[in-house]
Amino acid sequence: MRIFAFILCLFFAANLSGQVKVLQYGWLENFTSSGGIDAADWVYIDETDGKVYLADAFTPPYKPAMGIALQNAAGVDDPVQVLFSGVIKWPSGALTPGAEYYLSGSVPGFMQKPIPPWAQILGHAITDSIFQINISYYTPPELGTPESG
Repeated sequence: MRIFAFILCLFFAANLSGQVKVLQYGWLENFTSSGGIDAADWVYIDETDGKVYLADAFTPPYKPAMGIALQNAAGVDDPVQVLFSGVIKWPSGALTPGAEYYLSGSVPGFMQKPIPPWAQILGHAITDSIFQINISYYTPPELGTPESG
């Protein structure tokens, strides 16, 4: 049986004290912020201006998660590092080992039941404080569910 867990990134961000500890680097890049971004926010990189925005996979125009911010950016054009893959540590120790975590549309990071078929997987908890970033392909709600192969 698949275990589903739900995450409130705002909760985690508040418990991270502005930092996400990277245990295993994957792909890391530097960008500029479109506005206020907190460490542990799931973010999207806009193709028109190259800036970091909060991810939103449920409200048009869709901004599916592409990575996680590793630092706070208080305003427009502030620097922000984005980790696209890797293993990170949540200091709060509030993860459910083995559980999948999803992006939400109502509150950044929090997925409400029932999980829509187009929910975007962000990754999996390895332990109660270790998270494997494994962001899934995203299909907007009006396009339906991608076929599984």
